[in-house]
Amino acid sequence: LYERLSRYLRMTTESDKAFEAIERALELVPASPPSEERARVLAGYSGRLSLIGRLREAGAVAEQAVIMARDVGAKVVECGALNTVGIVTCYLDDDVKGLRQIADALALAKAAGDPYQQMRSHWNLHVCASEAGRWEESVARARQAITELPRLGHGHQLPEMYRYLQEDLVKLGRFDQARATADEAIGRFSARRDEALSVHLLIALGEFDTARRVISRRDIFEDEEDRMEM
Repeated sequence: LYERLSRYLRMTTESDKAFEAIERALELVPASPPSEERARVLAGYSGRLSLIGRLREAGAVAEQAVIMARDVGAKVVECGALNTVGIVTCYLDDDVKGLRQIADALALAKAAGDPYQQMRSHWNLHVCASEAGRWEESVARARQAITELPRLGHGHQLPEMYRYLQEDLVKLGRFDQARATADEAIGRFSARRDEALSVHLLIALGEFDTARRVISRRDIFEDEEDRMEM
């Protein structure tokens, strides 16, 4: 319960309380013998560590969680911890290896039939590819996520993913495709144009006044943790 509380507190951006809750979970679940509960708490702890910038430590704890989850046959916990391992690897060491680890986590999540971990994997594959400057792969991952998120019960995340897709297309200089993507989002969600277009696309189109209005309403420089599902 404390592990789950920590996850929800993180979603409401109460980072300090989220960390306190996961530390309490660590105190309550013994390290020995190995258990699914301990592996789950370790996976959650690694995620919280990553969000406060302690990436090396987060990777080490996530690897412990992967090993323990495999030992006790906790497939869902394993793919969640492997997701965090992949993110840390992407940011600190090797984006090719890290993306492969996240793809492995996605395959595990599909095999386990877990929609939440599948959603995490789709988001993290897109974000890590984008952060690594692998724009073609990032575009492909965003399109894949747009297809899969509704099936996984996360259709509410589509407007945000559409905007990130536009940003990647702008980085590739594909302004026509970015505009078409925005039009698709407008048609799909009946959204206002300034809500559907990414700020970077508005700037690329020279619509600076609209971009300023959007920036004043929307924090486009959100913490990366809001974009990632660590």
